[in-house]
Amino acid sequence: MNTSVSSKVENNKFRINYDVTADWNNGYTANISFTNKGNSFKDWTMTFESEREIDKIWNAELVSRDGNKYTVKAVDWNDHVRNWETTTFGFRAKGDDNLTPSNFTLNGQSIGGNSQPSNPTPNPNPAPTPRPTSAPNQPSSNAIVQSFEGHSNGTVYDHVAQKKDWNLLWSQDARMKNFAKITNSEAYSGNNSLRITHSPTQASGGGAVWEIPGKDVYYLQYKVKFEAGYDFNGRKYSGGKLPGLTSTDGQASGGQDANGSNGYTTRYMWRENGQAEAYVYHMDKPGQWGESFDFKDVSGQDVYFKPGEWHELTQRVEINDGNQKNGSLDVWMDGQQVLNIDNLRFVNNGSKVDAVYFSNFHGGSGPDWYPDKESHIYFDDFVVSTNPADVGV
Repeated sequence: MNTSVSSKVENNKFRINYDVTADWNNGYTANISFTNKGNSFKDWTMTFESEREIDKIWNAELVSRDGNKYTVKAVDWNDHVRNWETTTFGFRAKGDDNLTPSNFTLNGQSIGGNSQPSNPTPNPNPAPTPRPTSAPNQPSSNAIVQSFEGHSNGTVYDHVAQKKDWNLLWSQDARMKNFAKITNSEAYSGNNSLRITHSPTQASGGGAVWEIPGKDVYYLQYKVKFEAGYDFNGRKYSGGKLPGLTSTDGQASGGQDANGSNGYTTRYMWRENGQAEAYVYHMDKPGQWGESFDFKDVSGQDVYFKPGEWHELTQRVEINDGNQKNGSLDVWMDGQQVLNIDNLRFVNNGSKVDAVYFSNFHGGSGPDWYPDKESHIYFDDFVVSTNPADVGV
């Protein structure tokens, strides 16, 4: 289905956008976003009416339902809304997607909106991956979910765009401005994904850290696709980084010691021809660089990323207690567990798992790691949760 259902209402303080992100025979998912045009504020509550029954909400907490009237409020990672910041939550509903929500109020202020059929807008660059034909599994209300549907095609994913989606700690804008864009040419679900470009002539890709509420255990899941014909190998060395969990204390990497108070990282890497591994900076890593843990399938064979296919990566990180070696890392790829590492020391200062490290580039560092041709990677459907059911493990 190559159409998008959307609507917009606004007043002098707020703009509300509504977008259907996926539909199937008897239901659909959608996002509601609001942009604050006034002063920053803390905490928000929204009320709206929906002629379709909503049975799941994420990135917001359902306060009450009275007939077709729903009231939702902020969760702890999106309760502070700054000037011109956009906040998004999503839901799953039953029935057709041709009636938009109506009668919006935000913090008691009426914004309006009439429930009526939306005029589908043709998508001039439809994603080759079809929308789901059956209801997808949707996460719990406390999960953090991001599928990049709140951006237009071609949006540069710098710190300005990231602040609409995440609690941004920092962004490597020198690279993100040049090599990270929202695209509707590829998507695992909905219409959009995040495309990262890898250059054969310069350092490229990008990095950012997205803060999350500190917990002892987190699951991180996302979809990743290396384009058809992707060049995994460098001129002399082969490899590159993929996102993982980390700490706001720091993102130990680049040959640093992980000393217990400067953070840790649980990123992935691809090696020659796309061989997959976890690349971990922890307190007891055996050398200067991160420790590599190869992915293995059920028969003990190495696991590889395949160009032209969407892969699902899921990791579970449990922080260690005190200075004990009782932390752990588990990884699933495409639904199959490929790694289980115990007895890890990530920290000794009581820090938690409290950030996602978006890290994607060829390297290592330097031209010997660059690909021979311009290559692209696509990311979609990030889920961060303490609940294993939200990521299907």
